[in-house]
Amino acid sequence: MGIAIKGLLLIGLIRILSITNSPALCACIYGGAVFIWRLFGGTPLLTNVLFSGISLALAFGYFWVLDRFEGYNLIWWPVLIIGLLIGLV
Repeated sequence: MGIAIKGLLLIGLIRILSITNSPALCACIYGGAVFIWRLFGGTPLLTNVLFSGISLALAFGYFWVLDRFEGYNLIWWPVLIIGLLIGLV
């Protein structure tokens, strides 16, 4: 996925997380976007399903940690920044 698109997607999902407090919803949206992006990119279906599943699991962990530490600004901001940097790679 393009860096700009992925960055905007992650920022939007963080906003959705702050409103809904649902890491599973944000992870599913991210996993679906990765799946569709790879599908249009010509990735074989089995490889696409495997990598999209891994992306879904990692995204769930990231959004769960963000949701867990929402009130703790000292921990939340570094997790947010590190996750965005890792997500953009």
